[in-house]
Amino acid sequence: MAYSKILFFLILIRFLCFATIKAQDSTFLYSICSSNRTTTNSTYQINTRTLLSSLSSKAVGNTEFYNTTVTSINPSDSVYGLFMCRGDVLSQFCQKCIVNATEKLSSDSDCHLSKRAVIWYEECMVRYSNTSFFSTVSTRPGVFIMNSSLNVSNT
Repeated sequence: MAYSKILFFLILIRFLCFATIKAQDSTFLYSICSSNRTTTNSTYQINTRTLLSSLSSKAVGNTEFYNTTVTSINPSDSVYGLFMCRGDVLSQFCQKCIVNATEKLSSDSDCHLSKRAVIWYEECMVRYSNTSFFSTVSTRPGVFIMNSSLNVSNT
């Protein structure tokens, strides 16, 4: 009897560890990058990299939302950005999602020189722009994603 309880707990621990590891993978959904571009190693691109690094480093603890601005002497080189995680996402998964999103925006050939971009994962969203969008209600940029994996049965 004691052996079966120990075996049960070992299997349970193994299952929970697998579920935690599996849940750490962020699920990429979509990204939108503007056709308005900057040039490689311009002040704006350097500020964008600084902003994405700042967003990534601020996704710690219980921080589910954060916005910041990297300003410049020339206002057209300023970059505004934010991240937001779903409310039901654990903090360590939020952090992993923000790191994945900022890395993808920094390295993606379509986005890394864009003046505006937004990326959605199942667990989080990261956005930056050359114009301030803080405290502004807007439905753009946006995307509609249907849940095609929904399984419904009559049984």
